[in-house]
Amino acid sequence: MSATIRRNGYSLVLLVLAIIVASCSSGSDVTNPTSTTATVRLYNGMTPSSTPRLNIGSTPYGSVIPSGDRGPAIEIPEAPDSAIVAVDNGTTSTVYARTTAKFPGSSRSSIVVFPSTTAFGSTRYPDTILVIRDSGSVMAGMARLRVVNATDAGTFTTGELGIYRNDTRLIASSALPIRTISPWYNVEPGPQQIRIVREWQTPYDAATRTVDLESGVSYTLLLTGTLDLADSWLFRARLFAESDQGTVTDFLIPPDVGNFQVVNAVIGIRNIDVKIDGRAVPEMAKLPFPNASGYVDLELGTHTLEVTANGSPLVNNIRTLSTLRSRKTMFVSGTLVPPNIVGLELSEPERAQDPLATSLRVLHLSPDSPLLDIAILRDTTEEAPAAFRGLEFRETSTVPGTTNQFVTVAPGVVKVVGYRAGTKTVVLPPTDVVLEAGQVRTLWVGGLLSSIGLHSVIHSK
Repeated sequence: MSATIRRNGYSLVLLVLAIIVASCSSGSDVTNPTSTTATVRLYNGMTPSSTPRLNIGSTPYGSVIPSGDRGPAIEIPEAPDSAIVAVDNGTTSTVYARTTAKFPGSSRSSIVVFPSTTAFGSTRYPDTILVIRDSGSVMAGMARLRVVNATDAGTFTTGELGIYRNDTRLIASSALPIRTISPWYNVEPGPQQIRIVREWQTPYDAATRTVDLESGVSYTLLLTGTLDLADSWLFRARLFAESDQGTVTDFLIPPDVGNFQVVNAVIGIRNIDVKIDGRAVPEMAKLPFPNASGYVDLELGTHTLEVTANGSPLVNNIRTLSTLRSRKTMFVSGTLVPPNIVGLELSEPERAQDPLATSLRVLHLSPDSPLLDIAILRDTTEEAPAAFRGLEFRETSTVPGTTNQFVTVAPGVVKVVGYRAGTKTVVLPPTDVVLEAGQVRTLWVGGLLSSIGLHSVIHSK
């Protein structure tokens, strides 16, 4: 099977299989509330199984709204004092969420219902409602854009999704945490490629679309679903024109690929070259010891690797299986004399187990070194996690009783030292390492015993 490798992106030609445009029901919006009325519009960021209906006070308005969609602008009586805002399932039998808000006369408001996040990870949030006043007007000769982040991509304090206009970043991921509505951003009218880039690790386009923005029009980009493979609720991005209920554009979601990289851990070989399915990979050409190539996108399926040095084969017919958004690192390790070169493939998660700590893995790749205990020295304390003890050549740390290779370690400046297993005899001298919160990282011990050293591959952050 031939491989298609994309560098931090993909060919838009591959997107033609995606759904191009989807439109919701058309209709006219109430756009000019009076001094005694207000207008409200509901955006549904909840899961497909939840179809909310808007209630203000004790009055239901409109019908239920499908996931990833919005309702029309609806005129309601003014509520200068706080009114109860709730969403139910179309009857009063199930109320998903409620809050309070004021709706002064002549005001316009957007109401977003955000999903519970129990399916997304360890941080749990209930269904919630956010009411925001739609104020201001479009700058002359411009369009304007805002983003509703109803995904799991990020935290309350920092996000993972950045918004780009062509190649220029319009909204940084730090300005788009989850469960928020961004401010309005002025955008040049006319054809614009709007890209939603997942920025928290190796950047990639999560969705993209070239849209023709009209001068004087406000647009809302609604992001729903999840980018977490553990959840079946697919990521979705939809662009709504505020002036027309029927103008909706679905963004194109790129085909999923696996992420793959190679590390040169071969002793005595200055550079290696890697071919995948018989094709040279520029990122993996002249790869020096002890560097990592960085991830490339690899089409789903089985692929064959060949590793050479100065044109001479070192090892071939190494197989790798690229699965849906997998992240794998191939450590090419061993010695030329005696011949002992293999490719050791390991998988790593997309994100740290704890966003406030480092997910750390240790790998023993020194062929003539004894079994090792790896310890972490911090100030006056020393810790040797059970997963880091008794490692033999080409063995990876593993938490006892599990298949998890990573240990959660508090961030900070530490020293890492390797002892002969079961003793305090130093084999790997203490080496300074800076651990950062949110990192996924592999520390590997390489070289012959006479020149042994500690090396590192940072997989994220």
